[in-house]
Amino acid sequence: MIRNIAFWAVALASFLLALIVREERLAAGGKVPLGRLRRLWFGPERRRSPRYRVNWSVRYRRSETPLLAQTRDFSQTGAGLTMLEKVPMGTLLDLEVPVPGRQEPLKVTAVVVWTKELAAEPGSEDPQRRFFVGVHFKNLSSALQEELGTLLKIPGYPLDPERPAASGSRPGSDPALYAAWKRKLWLADLGLSLALFCALIFGGLALRWSGWVSAHVHSWPLQVAVFSGALWAGSVGLSFPLDWVRGFRLEHRFGLSTQSFGDWLKDHTKGLALGGAMGLLIAEGLSLLLRTDPGHWWLKAAAAWTVWGALLTWIFPMLLIPLFYKQVPLERGSVRERLEALLAKCGTRVGGIFSLNLSRTTRKANACLCGLGGSRRVLLSDTLLSRYPPEEIEVVLAHELGHHCRRHIGIGIGMSAAAAGLSCFVVDRWAKGAMPELGIAGLSDLAALVLIGFGLFVAGFLMMPVTQWVSRRLERQADQFALEQTRDPAAFIAAMRRLAEQNLAEENPPRWVEWLLYDHPPIAKRIRMAEQFGAGCA
Repeated sequence: MIRNIAFWAVALASFLLALIVREERLAAGGKVPLGRLRRLWFGPERRRSPRYRVNWSVRYRRSETPLLAQTRDFSQTGAGLTMLEKVPMGTLLDLEVPVPGRQEPLKVTAVVVWTKELAAEPGSEDPQRRFFVGVHFKNLSSALQEELGTLLKIPGYPLDPERPAASGSRPGSDPALYAAWKRKLWLADLGLSLALFCALIFGGLALRWSGWVSAHVHSWPLQVAVFSGALWAGSVGLSFPLDWVRGFRLEHRFGLSTQSFGDWLKDHTKGLALGGAMGLLIAEGLSLLLRTDPGHWWLKAAAAWTVWGALLTWIFPMLLIPLFYKQVPLERGSVRERLEALLAKCGTRVGGIFSLNLSRTTRKANACLCGLGGSRRVLLSDTLLSRYPPEEIEVVLAHELGHHCRRHIGIGIGMSAAAAGLSCFVVDRWAKGAMPELGIAGLSDLAALVLIGFGLFVAGFLMMPVTQWVSRRLERQADQFALEQTRDPAAFIAAMRRLAEQNLAEENPPRWVEWLLYDHPPIAKRIRMAEQFGAGCA
């Protein structure tokens, strides 16, 4: 039994690794040498195009008034500019660049991916502050990139491959690179979880720890708390570096986060405390079921999980979100009136329409219609309200309304109940067969909690393709509902493109990524559906 488990664990890990390697090979357009693969996994991303040291006057706009800047370096994908103002990361600039050899100035939209103040030159009496700003070009066609590559390779602009990376080398606003890093970190998290479970179960750590706790702690609820609490603390400590890279470093590297490390650590600690408290309740309840009804615990656990999910959905907007973000009722105006008219048209009653200060932590935009019954409310991020026109905000809310009007929340709860019941049933049969080989006395043993947890972890992973497929199907139905209610496919397409740009969403992910990881259809497919809807209405 143990050998079979180890075999399938290794096979699963090998399968995932093969998918990632295949993705990198396709991205590279051919074979990936081991040295390059190592750099992709363990080293910094290499710059994709050379920079040339140039000094051109550039016009840029971030409002109605054009301003001047100087280039310090230039490439096919970005530039380093010297400015007299500090431009925040994530700012969009309209540039006009007089490239030598080109009849008309290059007009391109760029996003600021980093900025730093330049030190004053020794002996200089100029009081003006200067800033070195890196920008990454947006939506630059491949033909124009090739033209730039040809024009830049002229005498007088020496290539400097060793200087610190400017905008062309930083990932900045590259959705594909951002998505690739997120997938690698997801895989690392999956590997760490599997390694921890294997060490606890097959390495005997859980059995030895349960024996010590049982011998020194006499109250059963306290035994569960000490046993699970120590394991939780150990896993939190081991996964903290990965959490930091994923939640703080990566988001800052791509210009998405607005938090300092202290603020991120505060929110992270708050989330860990909340998750730990909920995890303790689940562990105590599961342990009670395993002790009192070992024959039918799986059925009662699935029922309890369904109730727990419905309870969380109900309290989510009222108790959980306020722990991290402030909700303010949306002020009266054209946007609120438009959204209220849409809610009335769909016959949906809500407890209010609120603005959420999402900008406290990120530059991403989001919206949701969450809660059940009296707790249902509309939440719109301030990053959405400040950048999107009313018709695009309306179509985003119409999508969320589609979930409620098409009874998707009830479908989701029912699916969760069925998945929980099937998973618990299969894990019950598997665990009872594996316990004798692992030295676990029975389901009442504390170590059985880890074995059950491992089984549910694997079952959840194996069911991901099915659950994600169902989720994508429901999201498509919500998109269709939004188009039918607003009859504005142009606003839908504009909103999708704006969200993809702002959130760095990959428009065309690899097929296996969509199949395994996407709970929404990719942006390109959602836009294509809206285009087909518009063609049908024409």
